[in-house]
Amino acid sequence: MKYGSLGGLIYTDFLKSKSRLIGYSIPNVITMILGVLCIISIKHGNLALIADSPHIEGMFGCSLGFIIKIVPSVFITFATLTYSDTVIYDTKANRSHFRRSTPVSHFKYSAAKYLLITATYIISIVIGIAYQMIIAKIGENPMTVKDISILILGGTVFLITTMIMLNCVLIANSIDRGMLLAMGLMIALMIIPSVIINIKSINITPKKLITFAHDHLAALIIADILIITASCFVTAMLYKRREK
Repeated sequence: MKYGSLGGLIYTDFLKSKSRLIGYSIPNVITMILGVLCIISIKHGNLALIADSPHIEGMFGCSLGFIIKIVPSVFITFATLTYSDTVIYDTKANRSHFRRSTPVSHFKYSAAKYLLITATYIISIVIGIAYQMIIAKIGENPMTVKDISILILGGTVFLITTMIMLNCVLIANSIDRGMLLAMGLMIALMIIPSVIINIKSINITPKKLITFAHDHLAALIIADILIITASCFVTAMLYKRREK
């Protein structure tokens, strides 16, 4: 594959993060297997005795059911964080000097990373939906749009985290300073909704979270597209700044 082509850059970034992607995937696979086993046990095994208990049936269905069905599928999208690592690797290797010596445009470098992020995100969503379909089939509970909505919400959170980490490292041109900057920004972003929740005395429950994601599904999808597109251009401009 010719170096400098978009396909070549994508393949290079994929190779750099392949081991980390595998590291993210193994815990997810184990978690999904455990989720499937738990659902089978709830329907036909020992957990069925607990689930049928009138004293804890409501709590059991709300908490354990949410964890088994939602958490593994949402955490699959954690793999989108993989390609923020490529910037970290490039910074550690001082690869910006090499990048400046090539005729490849800064936008092409950026586009390669974001095409990988987008592909990983879409694949993660598809795997998450497939997992939920399996859980729904075993548990004899039909999968709904709400289940997909919470998956998209989790993916949006990880996308924002990826964009912040990736660009903060580029801004600081340092892994340590960049990660500190990213942590500061993420804490600031968390404080704002936390203050609003406290002021309005909002009680966040799994059911309310799912309802919120369902009611704002279209907005979440649009937000994902805008986040990826805007961050791609920001990264390209940061590459350009380093090339000056």
